[in-house]
Amino acid sequence: MSLGGAGLPENPTFICIASSEVECPGETGNSHLNRAIVHLLCRYDHSLLKRAMKAVSQSSKEKDEKSRKSRMRIFNEEAGSVRHVGNCLIAPILIFLALVCFAGYVDASNPRILRIEQGEGFAETEDSIVFVGNEPFVMMRSLAAGFGGNLTWIEPTKESVFTTDRVVAVFKAGHQSAHINGQAVELSAPPELSTGRMAISINDLDLIGLKASVDYEAGVITVSYQRSSVSSASWSVEDGRVTIAVEADYGFEYSDFVLVQPDRVVVDIHDSVLSPSFETCDISYGAVECVRAAMNRPGVVRVVVDLRAPLGYTVSLEPGPPARLTISFNVRISEMLIDPGINIPRLTVRGDGPISCSALAKDENGFWHADICGATIAEGLADITEEIGAVDWVKASQLDVGTARIEFGLKEGYSPILHPREADLSQLVFDIALTVLGIETYDEPGCTVTKITTSGPVEFKSFRLPGPERVGIDLPGVWAGGYGSLPVRSTGVQQVRFAQFTADTGRVVLDLSPQAARWAHSVEIFADKMGVIVRVGSSPIYGRTVMLDPGHGGSDPGTVHGDIYEKDINLDIALRTRDLLLEAGAVVQMTREDDSTVRPADRPAMANEAKPDVFLSIHCNSVLNVFPCGTETYYYNMVSYSQELATQVHSCLLKEIMLVDRKVRRKDYYVLRVTEVPAVLVEVGYLSNEEENGKLCQPEFRQKAAQGLVNGISAYFDSDIFTEWWQEAKSR
Repeated sequence: MSLGGAGLPENPTFICIASSEVECPGETGNSHLNRAIVHLLCRYDHSLLKRAMKAVSQSSKEKDEKSRKSRMRIFNEEAGSVRHVGNCLIAPILIFLALVCFAGYVDASNPRILRIEQGEGFAETEDSIVFVGNEPFVMMRSLAAGFGGNLTWIEPTKESVFTTDRVVAVFKAGHQSAHINGQAVELSAPPELSTGRMAISINDLDLIGLKASVDYEAGVITVSYQRSSVSSASWSVEDGRVTIAVEADYGFEYSDFVLVQPDRVVVDIHDSVLSPSFETCDISYGAVECVRAAMNRPGVVRVVVDLRAPLGYTVSLEPGPPARLTISFNVRISEMLIDPGINIPRLTVRGDGPISCSALAKDENGFWHADICGATIAEGLADITEEIGAVDWVKASQLDVGTARIEFGLKEGYSPILHPREADLSQLVFDIALTVLGIETYDEPGCTVTKITTSGPVEFKSFRLPGPERVGIDLPGVWAGGYGSLPVRSTGVQQVRFAQFTADTGRVVLDLSPQAARWAHSVEIFADKMGVIVRVGSSPIYGRTVMLDPGHGGSDPGTVHGDIYEKDINLDIALRTRDLLLEAGAVVQMTREDDSTVRPADRPAMANEAKPDVFLSIHCNSVLNVFPCGTETYYYNMVSYSQELATQVHSCLLKEIMLVDRKVRRKDYYVLRVTEVPAVLVEVGYLSNEEENGKLCQPEFRQKAAQGLVNGISAYFDSDIFTEWWQEAKSR
């Protein structure tokens, strides 16, 4: 019988062994088929064996069961026609080939066990492997459990999120693209979900930092972390801190510690090997000398940073790929010194490189401190224990591995002020000063008040500057806080400015309105010297001293008409004038405030003793003739000044009371001749005139008269003549 269908010559000598039931790769579950395994030994041509095996292999891969059985039947019939040849030789050869075929079945069986290795330990699990075609896929959930990770299924998008301490990966069923550590990657095959559990090809495990090996003989797939190759080290200086970067192709775990004698920082990189390309880096910057690496033990690369002195550091890892380990070293705080200064002591803290500190704060004990991030206190750095001015002590300490702390012991009311940074960023400068606690403005009668409070006693110094008009207050030993301004809405003050005038003196400046150039101001320092009040007039009257002299009084009634006494009219107008002056901020003195008797000689004597800015004597006129009427104003002494005062008072009074103008006159009245300050005497109206008598008896009229007198005094104080007299008086 011919075997041409199998590609064999007629009448060969061969042996046929058929039938064994095995699992077929590429099919899942319990699906089995009868697979014919035929080994042919042919004395004519060894290629016959290959062609026969190919035919059998093709038969095994056909999914059509009927076709496969038909082929097997034809093959067995042809083989049976030659079984009679060499029956005596079949038995031993059968035994030999059966053993060979059995071994072949074991090699060809699919791995069933997943082994996950970590370090020296491992764990095995079944039912974690599926085959798609001939390609093994590994269940993601088994990998997550084995490597201490997590697998999250997102139903709406049919995605699995696989996370470990080294990787975050997102896989989508049926999609050949994935996102691993935020980057899009292409898979060798789409993830498998036919079993209801997400699985990925072992060929893609390297993308999530794993490696796999298949042992078909043992039926085991072993998965472990890839050993990362540590390839290089580089260094840089960022903000004065030496930063070393160690790179590897995959993520890894590490441990770090410090060794002394000599000083070193050591980082052990686990599950890694050292690449031949790694080179030692000579740094020689600050306390850092060099970085080197070697294999410390199998699977562990040891990176060593040699130091000249102990130095704090921090370590961070970017898992990659590629992975990047960063070692950032602190700046050493190497010096603290204090300059007593004139009014403000100054502390300087120096580092080996640029340093910066957090905001100054007070602890629960009331001590100020500043934390310097990324800094290490140098060995042997001495504290300042000697009392220097407002400084009792200054201490430096290591708060934690990356933070140095500077603590201040200061006298009450003093604070450390971080000085503005200059070109040298390797030092911090603190001024030890009193501070301005507050600046506020408000109105008082006739003036605008600026109140300045400080944290401790200050020797305030005030002054006035022209062009433009300003009032200044210097605060020695006080930090005024840079520059700032406070707008003010008042007649006399436009704004309040504050700044650091010199290194040890703060200054507050009040910018006055243009019309306030001649207006007075006053300065009142608190008894405890922890504040000052500056008052600036809202009119020319503020701060000026006026002496009012109500004519007659007591036993001297003045002119009398019926039951109307001049002394009463004079006193009422004077009291109303006083009240208006006080509201405008004037200092008012009176020769009498009631119906008391004052001798004529005492009136100028009181003025000469008090030395007011003006003296105003108030009277009412009277004659026997009933026709004379109107207002008269007299002056005598200090002609240039008193005449100006008389003119301004007379003019403003007439505008208010609208009586006949009887002019300004010079007359030798005793009270005017003897007084040593600008002085005038006003005859408001005539009590002897019936019409004016009636007006003088009206409170409204007397109030108008008082307002006219105040307006006249104000106009005089705002004149160049008064400024001249005031400067002359001050010089005396």
